[in-house]
Amino acid sequence: MELKLENAFNELNINNLTNGLDNLPAYKLAGIFRDIATQIDDGEKKLILGSFEHICIYSNNIENINFGDKHSEICNLLAKKVSYIDNSLLKAIIGEMLFKLNKDYRVLELTVDSYIDSFEKTFSTEQWVPCFEYIEKALNISKLLGKKNSKKNICLEKMYTKLKSSYSNDRLYLSSKIITLLIVEKYGDSSELYNICIDRADEAEKEKEFRKSRTYLELCIKDYIAKDNEKKNNIRKRIARTYEEDAKYTLEKDETNYLVAAHHIEGAIEVNRKISNNKSKIDELHKLMMFYQQESIKYMKEISCNIELPKEMSEIINNKIDFFKGKDKEDVLKSFAFFEEIPEKETIKRQVEEESNLYPLQNLFPSVNVNEKGKKISKDEGSNLGDNSADIENKMYSRAKLYFDMQTITLSEPIRKVIIEEHSISEDDLYEILNDNYIIPEDRIKFYAKGFVAGFNGDFIVSSHLLIPQLENSIRYILEKNGVVVTTISNNGIQEEKNVNTLLKEEKLVDLFGEDLIFILRALLIEKSGDNFRNDISHGLMSYERCEGNCAKYLWWIAWRICVLYKLYM
Repeated sequence: MELKLENAFNELNINNLTNGLDNLPAYKLAGIFRDIATQIDDGEKKLILGSFEHICIYSNNIENINFGDKHSEICNLLAKKVSYIDNSLLKAIIGEMLFKLNKDYRVLELTVDSYIDSFEKTFSTEQWVPCFEYIEKALNISKLLGKKNSKKNICLEKMYTKLKSSYSNDRLYLSSKIITLLIVEKYGDSSELYNICIDRADEAEKEKEFRKSRTYLELCIKDYIAKDNEKKNNIRKRIARTYEEDAKYTLEKDETNYLVAAHHIEGAIEVNRKISNNKSKIDELHKLMMFYQQESIKYMKEISCNIELPKEMSEIINNKIDFFKGKDKEDVLKSFAFFEEIPEKETIKRQVEEESNLYPLQNLFPSVNVNEKGKKISKDEGSNLGDNSADIENKMYSRAKLYFDMQTITLSEPIRKVIIEEHSISEDDLYEILNDNYIIPEDRIKFYAKGFVAGFNGDFIVSSHLLIPQLENSIRYILEKNGVVVTTISNNGIQEEKNVNTLLKEEKLVDLFGEDLIFILRALLIEKSGDNFRNDISHGLMSYERCEGNCAKYLWWIAWRICVLYKLYM
C-alpha cells in the first residue's frame, strides 16, 4: 500500500499543482486540493489529495489531524516527501504535524524555516493576520531546538527587520503584535521600540482611533522598553486622556450614546488609580461617569414582543388556571403553592451550556447589567463559556429571571386574580398554614400574615418589605434548629447574625431545601447577575416600579410555597 501511495504522490507532482500559490492561506489551499480531487478517478491520488485538504483545514488544530485507517501510511509517506515539497506553508504544516503527532524532531528545523519563508512571502501590513501567525509559530517551534540553536534569533531578527522597515505603513495592529513578541523575548533596541510605539500612538490619535493608540501606549510601559517610573506615569496619564477623548468623540458621533461614553470614563478611572496622588482627578471622573450613566437611561428602550404559545401549552396553562375556579378558599390557598414546579438548577445549566455550543460567538463579547440609574452592577466577561464555571453560573442566574417572568405572567398572576375575584383573603385565613410551622418562629407569624395578605391583594411593595427579612430569618431559624451555628463572633466577643448571603452557602441547607430551591433563592435575593432583590431593597436601591415587578411577585409566591411545604410535610 505504501508503495502505491508513493507512486501516486510522484505522479501527482504536488509542486506543479501548487506552483504560484505561495501567498494563499491554508483554507484556500484546502479548496484547491478538493477541486483537483473531484477531477481524478485514481483512488490513491484521491486519498493523497484528501489528506492534503485535511491537513490544511486543521492547520490551526493539528492535534486533531487523523487520516483514519490509513493514518500511519500517510504519515510515513509525508515524512519521506516533506523535504521535496516547494510550497512553504504546506511544508510547514506537514512538518509541524509530523512533530506533534509522531514526535519527529528531525523536521523541526525544516518547519521553522518553512514558516519563516511563509511569513516573508505573505507579509502585509493590511492583511497581516496570516503572516503574523506564521512567524509566531516559527518562533514557538524554534524554542524546541534548544538554547544554542540559531533559529530563534533568526525569527526575532526577521520580525525586527520587518518592523523597522514597515511600521510607518501599518494602519492596523501588526506592529503591536510584533513588538509584543519582541518585548517578551527582550530582543531589539528598547529605545527604538519605544519610539515606534509612540509614533503609532500619535498617528492613531490623529485619526481618532483611541483604542489603537492605547494598544501602543500600553506597550510603552512594559519594563523592557520603559524602566523609568516617571516616564511610565506620564504614559499612563496619556492613556487615561485617550479614554476621556474617546468618550467625547463617542458623544460627538452619537449624542445619545452615553452608555459607551460612561464605559470609556470607567477606563480612565482604572488607569488613574495606578497613578499616585490622583484622588481629585478620580473623583472628577467618577462624577462624570455617573452623569453619563444617568443620561444613558433616557435613551434605553424597552423591547417587548408578543409570544404566541403553542396550542398545547396554552391549553395546559388555561387548565391550571381553571382548576382554581369555584374551589373552597382553604383548598385554593394550599393548591396555589404547588400549581407549578420551580425550575431545576441542572436543567437551566444544561440549557445555558447547549446555547453556548450552538451560538459560540455570543460568548466572545463582554456584557454588562445596569440598574435603574445606569450604574453597572455586574459584568460578564467575554470568554469561552465551557472554560469558565463562574460565567456559566452567572448566565444561569440571569436565565432564571426569564423563568420568573414567564411563570408570573402566564400562571401565578392569573391564578392570584382568580383567587381574589372569588375569595376575600384575610390574615385569619392564613394562620392555619403559618401557625406551628416548622420554618416560622412564633413571634414572626404576624409579619408573614401581613406580607402574604398584601401580596394576595396585589400590594407587592408591602409584601416584599415584610417577607424578605422574615424569609432570611426563617433560613437562619431552620439552620439553627438543625445544629448549624448562625452567628459570628468578633475578637472582642461581639456576636453578629449571619446574613442571607452567607446562610445560602451552608451545606446543611441543601438537605433542608434542596439544590433547586437554594439556586432560585440565590437568583432572587443575592446574585447580581440574577435579581439581587434582598440586597437592593435593604440598601434602598429598589425603584417603585421594580418593587411591583415580576421578581417581586415571584418572590412572594416562592415564600408562600416554602411555608405551605413546611407546614404540610414537616
